[in-house]
Amino acid sequence: MTNEVMKKATTVVDLDGFNDFTSEVEGEEDINVSSRVIQGGKLKYLDPRWLLDDCEVTGMRLTAMGVLNIVNRWNNDNKPLETCILAPGERFPNFDQLNDKCDRSEWRERFGNLTGPYSGQHALYFIDEQYNRFTWPSQCRPPNVWKKLMPSPSRLWLMRAATSTA
Repeated sequence: MTNEVMKKATTVVDLDGFNDFTSEVEGEEDINVSSRVIQGGKLKYLDPRWLLDDCEVTGMRLTAMGVLNIVNRWNNDNKPLETCILAPGERFPNFDQLNDKCDRSEWRERFGNLTGPYSGQHALYFIDEQYNRFTWPSQCRPPNVWKKLMPSPSRLWLMRAATSTA
């Protein structure tokens, strides 16, 4: 008599929505779903401090719940005209090419430079221990900035200052 060993297939289930997020609802055009990018309190990072409504919150413990990549089209008053949330895994478009197609009258002054209307943004969503929601919207940044701010692969964040790495 022989022993048969059954191999069990293992399936990884993504429960946090980082890989397959969608805001679309099939068959529901007027469902009450917020389309705002900013959810809850808006966090700001001004190296080396984290701010929430101009109050310092450096050291606050948060858990990352999701992340979105966003393409914005801005008007001359720095207000968003269009907001497009990219699908998970979808790459940002070439903003230089998009902006070059726009008339110069659509460009705006930003930090002393003439800037095209299209730009990219990341929105990282957090909750605290009481399940209050927070959003950290940031312009597309080089990966080394994210690596300094993001702790190990854990989704638990301590709002800490980025430290210089050589």
